[in-house]
Amino acid sequence: MLALAAIVPQGHSSITAVTMSFPRANDVMNPRISAELRPDRKVTDMKVDETVTVPADALRAFVTGLFVAADVDSGEAGHVSGSLVESNLCGHESHGVIRVTEYMGYLKTGALKAGVDLKIMSRTASTIVCDAQLGFGQTQVQRLVEIIAPMAADQGVACGTIRRCGHVGRLGEWVERLARRDLAALMMVNDNGVLMCVAPPGGIDARISTNPVAFG
Repeated sequence: MLALAAIVPQGHSSITAVTMSFPRANDVMNPRISAELRPDRKVTDMKVDETVTVPADALRAFVTGLFVAADVDSGEAGHVSGSLVESNLCGHESHGVIRVTEYMGYLKTGALKAGVDLKIMSRTASTIVCDAQLGFGQTQVQRLVEIIAPMAADQGVACGTIRRCGHVGRLGEWVERLARRDLAALMMVNDNGVLMCVAPPGGIDARISTNPVAFG
């Protein structure tokens, strides 16, 4: 479940390249990918623990192509890839292009769906409840932002939630978008409990999700 609130009460850096590390020689990208991103390099030229820098535009275009090849509409593919690369540029590698293989797996199994609408379940002047229908989180949250921003401007405060939503990426991206519209924003996300990647306070074993929070 995702919750996003906006209240009536800022740009990005000029970084244009993404640095990618390859910790083991047999973990590097296959020769075809390497050739497309760095035509001057061969995968056999790369050393263990080598770090390469890829122009952000080239990486964005390449990731877009991957999603298009997986039958994702080019517009949505570009939007999602842009969000992932932006996370890398912001230093949040865990929410960057490392997620592509995960998304591809979910698309294959049907756990993630492309080209679906954001279904509105209920709505008032200042609240809205939506069903993402397993759609890309980056697509569906952007739609929610577009809905609640004018609601907040009109009512002074607005709150929206989304259920059955794909991974939304870096939460900061969405509250930043609202901040650029002169709105204060709070966003919270949880999951269905399957991740179990964080130990609870005082615990030593992972039992809960990260349940992140973002303010903007």
